[in-house]
Amino acid sequence: ISAPLEDANYEVGITKNRKCWAYMKTQQEVCECVRSEEFEEHLETRLQSFYWRYNPDKLDEWGKVRNRQSMWKHWKKNEPLLFFELARKYMQKSIKTKNKNRQLEVQRLQMEKAAAVE
Repeated sequence: ISAPLEDANYEVGITKNRKCWAYMKTQQEVCECVRSEEFEEHLETRLQSFYWRYNPDKLDEWGKVRNRQSMWKHWKKNEPLLFFELARKYMQKSIKTKNKNRQLEVQRLQMEKAAAVE
């Protein structure tokens, strides 16, 4: 049994409007909005950065992703899924890197949640 869609943002002690506001604020903070004509270049840069951090062997001597034409052909129109799958594949490396700042982020989110309740 699933809850109705309008109850999806419900949490005890927080009104839906306040929780939605906190969600939208967080979404805006992490948004990577780019113009449509810059979209492919942005994705390429994002993918290069990801591989540079988690698997530099996937980059050629100029820092470009190896076999990128075939890779983009395969993932065209499914770019979010590509980055999701990469995150899953490199999760352990990613977790180790992110755990350094995790406690600070948890504290920040707790403070935002407390402010939204008030």
